[in-house]
Order: sequence, then C-alpha cells, then structure tokens
Amino acid sequence: MAAVVAHELGHHAYRHIYLNMVNALLQLLLFLYLLSTVIFLPAVAEAVGVKRAEGEEGIKSALHVTFYIALELLGPLSVLTSLFSHACSRLFEYQADEFSVRSYSPSPLPERVPLLKRDKADESFRASEKEKREKREGKKGEGVEKATGEKQDEQEEGEKKQTSKEKMEESVSKLMKEVETRGEVEDSDKKGQALKRALSLLSASHLDNLTPHPLYVFFHYTHPPILNRLEAIDKNVKKLM
Repeated sequence: MAAVVAHELGHHAYRHIYLNMVNALLQLLLFLYLLSTVIFLPAVAEAVGVKRAEGEEGIKSALHVTFYIALELLGPLSVLTSLFSHACSRLFEYQADEFSVRSYSPSPLPERVPLLKRDKADESFRASEKEKREKREGKKGEGVEKATGEKQDEQEEGEKKQTSKEKMEESVSKLMKEVETRGEVEDSDKKGQALKRALSLLSASHLDNLTPHPLYVFFHYTHPPILNRLEAIDKNVKKLM
C-alpha cells in the first residue's frame, strides 16, 4: 500500500498533473482554432454542394453543414493528439515507478505492537463505577455491605480490564500473523518488491493481458504493460545498487 502511495506521490513530484493540464489546454485551443477556421471557409460548404450567400447571413445558413464537415475533418487530429497523450502517460508511469523505488524503502514491522493507551477510557469507567457504588452504598447504609460491594466492584473491574487486554493482544497477534502470511512485510534490502507485488495484484484483479501487441499498446494503452513495468523496476533497482 505504501509503495503505491509513493508511486502517486511521484506523479506530484514530477508535476505530471500540471503537465497533463497544459497538454489538454493546448490541444483544446488548437482544436478550437482549426474548427473555427474550417467552419468559415467558403470552399467547405461548396465542396458538398451547399451554396451560401455572402456575409454573416450566408455563414449562419450553412453553419450546420460546415460544422459537421469540420468535425469529420478534424477526426484524424484527435487521433494524433490522443497518441501523444498516451505516450506521455506511459512515460509518466515509468517515472512514478522510478520515484517509488528510489524513495520508498520498506521496513519490517516491530516484534511487538504497543497497546493503545486507555487512560481516558479507564477514568470514565472508574467514574461511572464510583457513581454506581455510591448509589448502592446510600441504599444499603451498612459498613459490611459497603466493603463487600467495593471488593466486588474492584474484582469486576480487574476482570474486565484483564479480559479487554487479552482480547486486544489476541487481535494484534492475529493481525501480525495475517500480515506476515500475506507477505506484506518486506525486508529493507528488497527495494521495489512491494511495488512489484502491488502492481501484480492489480494486474491479476483486472485480468490484464500480459503480452499485448506493441501496436495495440501504442494506440490504446495509457499505462505500460505489467511485464514492461516490472522489468523497468528491476532496472531501477540495479541502478540504485
């Protein structure tokens, strides 16, 4: 999990979000400029047999035709811009993976997880028990019963604390065993292994194609194939050694 967070922080460190915003803005401006240019060309309407009058009224009369033709003519441009955006996105993913490998170094969990402090909870519990005890003492009014009630309350309080502590230690022990079983704890010298495991799990859950055709990747993939990313991670680890 932490390795994936480091990957996302890599996008922030390399300013990928701002670069994508600038790229999208430039593409939008280019598209609008070409669209406005094509719409007002008289030859566009005449090419499909639509005669328009001179002036603003003629432009408005043929606007529905020229607008549709302009969208069709600019279709290949959107394909080219999408190819550029996909290539940039794949490059950004490699850079974010490299940042995660370089900055994230997993360390094993401590042998003993300290229990949470329950001072405030104990104080409120003792206050409520004291109030109950005082009410009970007021009703009984006898010294022997008072001492017996206090002893029973202290015994019950001790049993509750012991039971709560045992349950907490048991839950922590189960959590530690589950974490170790799933292989979430990595040795500090195995850089990149946490990210590789996370990417492999995501790829398996999404049923990704492990060996897509390079042309299909070039036209459609915004993220590199999983095998290419794992290979790039290994190269980054070797560079750090």
